[in-house]
Amino acid sequence: MKSHALKRVLERKAILKYGTGDICRYLRYLFEEKQYSMKRVTKMLGCSVQGVKWWLKKYGIKSRNRRFGFHTLKAKGYKGWHDFFMQNQYLSKTDMGKELGCHRVTITRAYKKWIESLKGKQK
Repeated sequence: MKSHALKRVLERKAILKYGTGDICRYLRYLFEEKQYSMKRVTKMLGCSVQGVKWWLKKYGIKSRNRRFGFHTLKAKGYKGWHDFFMQNQYLSKTDMGKELGCHRVTITRAYKKWIESLKGKQK
């Protein structure tokens, strides 16, 4: 999709949402309030990642962080993976992911590393 076509789509979506063609406000709504991923927004708008990135850069809007880090565990009140897995041991990995706001695969990888670290401590 060309830049001017994306601009028209964004303006139309903003008008539907706010009654005005405020692209900046609409993008802030999608990325900051709704916390939508870049992939979800590009699917909604039917455009490329580069097109959305251009508009985000123009308005100084940051897309959500793709990386899940230790800081996320701390922000949710956990001391680390051990603390998290012990407190949520009866949840499915999908539900654990929902608790932390990440994908089940992230939980699975962390769980495998956590189990390996426990095995290392037993030796």
